[in-house]
Amino acid sequence: MSDLISPQEKEYLTNVITDIFVEYDAQVDKKEVEVFCADFVEQRDKIQYLSILIGEVNLGLNTIDFLENYHRNLTNAQKKGKSKVNWLKANLKAITNIKDIRKIGEIVQSIQTELINSNNQHLSSLLDENVEIFPEISPGEITRIDEETEAVQNLLGEVQNNSLLTTLSCVQQMESIVEHLNTHNQKVSEVAKDCFEGELGNDSELVAKKLVTCGVIVANNEVPIEALDGMDAPQIAIAVDMGVTIAKVAYKLAQGKMQVNKAMDYIYDHCVAAIGIVTQSVVQLQTQLMGTQIGAILGSVFGPLGTLLGGITGGFVGRLAGNKIAQGIKKGVVKIGQFAKESVIKVVDKVKQVGQKIGEEVTQVANKLKNVVTNLF
Repeated sequence: MSDLISPQEKEYLTNVITDIFVEYDAQVDKKEVEVFCADFVEQRDKIQYLSILIGEVNLGLNTIDFLENYHRNLTNAQKKGKSKVNWLKANLKAITNIKDIRKIGEIVQSIQTELINSNNQHLSSLLDENVEIFPEISPGEITRIDEETEAVQNLLGEVQNNSLLTTLSCVQQMESIVEHLNTHNQKVSEVAKDCFEGELGNDSELVAKKLVTCGVIVANNEVPIEALDGMDAPQIAIAVDMGVTIAKVAYKLAQGKMQVNKAMDYIYDHCVAAIGIVTQSVVQLQTQLMGTQIGAILGSVFGPLGTLLGGITGGFVGRLAGNKIAQGIKKGVVKIGQFAKESVIKVVDKVKQVGQKIGEEVTQVANKLKNVVTNLF
């Protein structure tokens, strides 16, 4: 898999993230994260347009909060017996204020189309050549509730494929980051440590995600990272959120506090929750091509570039938390990677069966992909 961020850009990025964590840890009386991040921005001497950047940082921090709210809402709904399908249907209608089944169907199918493109990009990245394994869908008019439900189920199937490929890409980056862990003269960040030692979704985790988001936005403003061109503050926040979430889940898995299938479900739920926040942001733009725009953003954030950023930041926060946690993440990453790998192989096998009916070329590419994925981890 090619690395879209140069070693120099990666080093600068991690240096700025370190700076913000060290400064935050050094404060005896912690300010609100938003206030602290604004102060951090104002102290940087390479920033020209302070007010604009502070606005971008606040957008990123708000995105982290919204994401967590959507995730908790989904989790609580499932505990009460509500399915992901019904939760997503209800939220898409509530956020867009659209009740018409036809229009909701168009949005759902457009999102699915863009996620299929993203999943093919993931596979192309694994092979280092352009492939289109996941077939395009043939959108049709949706007029009945059962058709609407089926469309949302199909979308969720693509989201689950995406969560597997996103995880596989992220953990490859994390394994590389923690593999080169250097503990000499390393200051352990207490907030990073608390992030991993606490419960999933705890306050320290949210603080850590916000500090990383601020660090990435600031670093990209000071020395623009070419690969991040086009990613706005909310998109950066979503990528960071996923990276830190996967790193923390890996650590909990290594501790024996989670089973691997539960870990993957938790990551999948985060991907589903992201549809809510992206839909919310697109609605505010009042665009005509709502579904396409939502899908394009999700496809970018959970495509090769977003998962590269997520993997780097998730792994690096693990490093900041100290050697014990970093090594735990490394151990957990292998378990998650193995599970994701096996699941991706099953998905490719299904595509291969369809491919045998539509052409030998798809089958050959599927076989190549299977071989590449099998050799991971």
